[in-house]
Amino acid sequence: MDQIAVYLEKLGYEVEDQGKIKRFLLVLKDGLPIGFILQDFTVKMISGEDTQKYDMLQRIVSFVRTNQHLQTAGQGNAEYIVITYRGNQLTTFFDLKTGQERYAVYIINDSGEVSSTIPTFDTYDAAIREFISQTSMIDLKAAAAKEPLHIRWRRQLVKHLMKGM
Repeated sequence: MDQIAVYLEKLGYEVEDQGKIKRFLLVLKDGLPIGFILQDFTVKMISGEDTQKYDMLQRIVSFVRTNQHLQTAGQGNAEYIVITYRGNQLTTFFDLKTGQERYAVYIINDSGEVSSTIPTFDTYDAAIREFISQTSMIDLKAAAAKEPLHIRWRRQLVKHLMKGM
């Protein structure tokens, strides 16, 4: 619950911890209460609030629950570190504009400065591919050049059969 409160505050929401016996979070936007987050991480909206705000809060809570075991990146940053390799980082964050989880890659260059990839990535697969290629963690060209044994065998068989024609 504490991580959800901290994360929502980083995203511009105001959060108040409520309840002595059953703890819950009161979520405010621009000083007005919009909903509650209960101990079981369910989101309840104040009547009259639209479903877009509910969907957004639900996605944020789900994102934080999924990533709460990860270390946060930097001071006061709303990103979670997914992978670290030789000081380089692949992070994930919740983008309020799109309402989705996004990924960023931070690479340390030769002079020791950190640079991020722009644009960020919508999918983990695209982000991990960029991270691996930028950090040279795995030589992707060499890995792609090696065909599985059954494909090499099939290719040799086709060549042999074609010679007989």
